[in-house]
Amino acid sequence: MEGPFVPSGFVVPLALATEQFRLEPLGPQHNDSDYEAWSSSVEHIHNTPGWQTSSWPDDRSLVDNLRDLQGHADDFENRSGFTYTVLDPATSDVIGCVYIYPDDSEQHDARVRSWVRASRSELDVQLWRAVTDWLAKARHPKTGRLFTEMVYQPMLELLAYLRANGFKTFIVSAGGIEFMRIFSERVYGVPPEQVIGTSIRTKFELRDGKPVLVRLPEMNFINDGEGKPVGIQMHIGRRPVAAFGNADGDLQMLQWTAAGSGPRFCLYIHHTDADREWAYDRTSGIGKLDKAWDEAVAKGWTVVDMKKDWKRIYPFAQ
Repeated sequence: MEGPFVPSGFVVPLALATEQFRLEPLGPQHNDSDYEAWSSSVEHIHNTPGWQTSSWPDDRSLVDNLRDLQGHADDFENRSGFTYTVLDPATSDVIGCVYIYPDDSEQHDARVRSWVRASRSELDVQLWRAVTDWLAKARHPKTGRLFTEMVYQPMLELLAYLRANGFKTFIVSAGGIEFMRIFSERVYGVPPEQVIGTSIRTKFELRDGKPVLVRLPEMNFINDGEGKPVGIQMHIGRRPVAAFGNADGDLQMLQWTAAGSGPRFCLYIHHTDADREWAYDRTSGIGKLDKAWDEAVAKGWTVVDMKKDWKRIYPFAQ
């Protein structure tokens, strides 16, 4: 990593503690336990949202892993990225990791990923919830606003307008469904049962006489591209009357919506404002808007130009 991720005055948190685990900055001192944790859980990690297409975990050696951990420690010291090891509070054994780095796609300020070892898969969702709550209390290093305030004002207005006029609103995303359900109602007014996303196969178990839901090292459903209309049908059982997207991964959802009988409305957001947000479309590595843009124009769908059409992007902006 080159350059600081956050300003010099930003106070980086150094710990998070719960009854199930504790977080501290990852470093070379965790090498043996970290290596054992991930190398015994390769399949489980590759099936965790955010890691499906990653080249890691791989077949690197313990020595190579040490270099990797030193790199993460250097990033933390240089404030270019922040990696936390997840430890068992009783034994101090590594049970996972949390990574907070700049988003390479430049669509967001940060990308947060995590994993837990397969033998502690029941902590996947608990870790996400704890980290989400932790980050929800943090403030954006550039704006000084809570990260939960960094949402689109026009999106909030649209959701409120639709609900006020008798429509039921849903979030349909390629993101992890359990992660989004944590904050969807608080931030967007969309309850968890109205969130559709990518999911991990989960099963019921009794552990020490206690019923638990355990996430398995297998994908259950990928809610992206062609998967979105399928996910909508499985969760809702109705074709939408309106759909909104901003990337090619939303195209099939809008096609499915437009193909229904009666009045239908399809809208694409074109990110064109590099000053107030980001500008990207056909050549973006992530969130590309290419084929969908062409089809939207060809079929007369509404295309919103963020720079020209949005007076205000974030709720706090003037």
